[in-house]
Amino acid sequence: MSERDHQRDELQQACVALAKAAGAGHDEVVRRAERLAERLAARRFHVSVLGEFKRGKSTLLDALIGEPLLPTGVIPVTAVPTEISFGPPATAVVHFDGTRQLLGSKEDLADFVTESRNPANKRQVARVEVRREARLLASGLVLVDTPGIGSIHAHSDLVAGLALKETDAAVVVLSADAPFSERERTLLESLAEQRAPTFFVLNKIDHLSSDELSQMRRFISEALTASLGRPERLFCLAALPALKARQSGREPGAEAGEFAAFEAELSRFARTDMAAAGLETARNELARLANDLAEAIDLTEAALELDVETLAERAEQFHLAASEEGRAFANERLLFARDIAALAERVASDLSDLARLVEADWAPRMQNLAESACVRRLEDELHQLVTQAIEEGFEQVRKNETQVVDLAWRELAERLRAKTEARVNELRTLASNLFEVSLPQVGVGDVSEERERFFSLVMRVDAPGETVARLIPFILPRRAACRMILQRALRRLGNELEKHSGRARSDLAQRLDAARRRFENSMFAELDHTAASIAEAARRAVAMRQRAELEQDRQRAEDKAAREAIEDVRTLLAKVP
Repeated sequence: MSERDHQRDELQQACVALAKAAGAGHDEVVRRAERLAERLAARRFHVSVLGEFKRGKSTLLDALIGEPLLPTGVIPVTAVPTEISFGPPATAVVHFDGTRQLLGSKEDLADFVTESRNPANKRQVARVEVRREARLLASGLVLVDTPGIGSIHAHSDLVAGLALKETDAAVVVLSADAPFSERERTLLESLAEQRAPTFFVLNKIDHLSSDELSQMRRFISEALTASLGRPERLFCLAALPALKARQSGREPGAEAGEFAAFEAELSRFARTDMAAAGLETARNELARLANDLAEAIDLTEAALELDVETLAERAEQFHLAASEEGRAFANERLLFARDIAALAERVASDLSDLARLVEADWAPRMQNLAESACVRRLEDELHQLVTQAIEEGFEQVRKNETQVVDLAWRELAERLRAKTEARVNELRTLASNLFEVSLPQVGVGDVSEERERFFSLVMRVDAPGETVARLIPFILPRRAACRMILQRALRRLGNELEKHSGRARSDLAQRLDAARRRFENSMFAELDHTAASIAEAARRAVAMRQRAELEQDRQRAEDKAAREAIEDVRTLLAKVP
C-alpha cells in the first residue's frame, strides 16, 4: 500500500469514528463526516468528457478504454451520462428511483443511453455504470461520457450542465471538422467560473493537412486563451485511429497525433495532482468537523451549568442577536451589489471613452498610409493597421481597465469580508458571555484567494470581405479609390473598437455579477454556520436540562467519548504531512 493510500485509509477511518462518536444531537457533524468517509472510501475522481454533439467524445473514451464500448453514430447519440470505472467487466443501469439493472451486451447499453432508443430519457435512467479493467482507470479515475451540448434535444444540455457541476475535472473535446462555436465558448466560461482542472482536445485531425493543422491549432489556441484568460495546452489527436490501433493490439502511434501524450498526462494527473488535492481537501474538512464538534460540546457543557430558566432566556437572547446580524448582513449584501453594479457601469463608460481615444490615435496613421501605399495593396495594409490597433491599442486599454476592476473589486470584497468577520466574532463573543465558555475569534475567508478574471482577451478582427470592393483600385482613379478604401477601413476600425468594447463590457458585467454572488454566498455561509452551530448547542443544552438526571449522565458520557474521538483526529492530522 502506498503512503497516500495509507493516509486516505487513516482519514476515512477517523471520519467514521468521529461520526459514530458524535451521536445524537450532532446530526450535521455526523452527516458531513459520513459523506466525507464515503468519498475517501470510494477513492474515485470523476472526469467528465464534455463538448458539443458529434465532436467524437464517445470515440475518444473508447480509445482510452481500448474497445468500442460506447454507442456512436452520425446523429446526436448519447442521451444520459455513462460512468466508466475500474473493475471486473460489468454494466449496470441506475434509475432515478435508485433501482439497478445489470446489462449484458453493447446493444443493451444502447437501449438505455442513446437518444434514438431512449428518447427524452423516457426510461428514467439517472446514469449507466460501466466497469472495465483498463489501466488508465486503475488509480481511481472515473471517465464520464456526457450528452453533447447544442443538439436539438434540450434535456441533453440539461444533463451535460449537471455533469459539469458535479465533476472533479473535465476533458473538453473540440473537432477539427467544425468551427469553434459560441456554445463551446460558453462551456469554457462555465469551466473558468468553476475552476475545474481541464484538459483540451482537438479531435479528428486526421482530416487535416499539416498546414491546415497548424492553422487550426493556432486558431483554437487563441480561442481558448480568449475564453479562459490564460494559455492552455491543446492536445491535437485522432481518436478513431487510436481506437483502431488498440483493437488490433497496437499502441496508438503517429496516425493518432498526440493521443499518447494526452493519455499519459491524464493518467499522471489522476495518480498525483488530483489524489493529492483530494487528500488536502479531506484533511481540511476533517479538521473543521473536529473543531465544530468540540465547540458544540464545550457550549453544551457550559450551558448546562445554568438553571433552566436562565438557559432558555439566554438561548432566546442569542437567537434574537443572530437574527439581527442576519438582517444587517442582508442590508450589506444589497449595498455590495449596488457598488459592484456601479463599478461595472463606470468601467463600461471608461472603455467606451478609451476606445474613442484609440480610434483618434490610429486614424491619422491610416490616413498617412493611404497617401503613400500602393492602391492595390491598400485594403490589406489598412486591415493590418486595424488589426494592430485592436491588438496593441485597445488591448492595452483592456489590460489597464482589468487592473482597475481588480483593485476596485478587492477593495469592495474586502470591506464585506471584514464586516462579515466582525459579525461572526460578535456572535462568538456574545455566545462566550451568555454561556460562560471560551470561544476564540476566527478569521473569515481571504479576498486574495478569490482569483477572478473580469475580461476576456482580444477577439479576432473580421477580414474586409466583399469581393466587389477588391475591384475599386481597377475602376476608380487612384485618389478616389484611396479615399473610398480609407473610409471603409476607418468604419471598420470604429466597428471593431465598438465590438471589442461591447464584448469587454458584457464580459465585465457577467463576471462581476457571478463573482459577487459567489462571494456573497460564501460570506453568508460563514455567518449562517456560526449562528446555526451555536444555536444548536444551546437548544441541545435546553433539551438535556429537561431530561432526567440519568439521561443527562448518559449524554455526558457520549460527549466524553466524542472528545476522545476529536483528540484522535487532531493527533492524526498533526502527524500526516
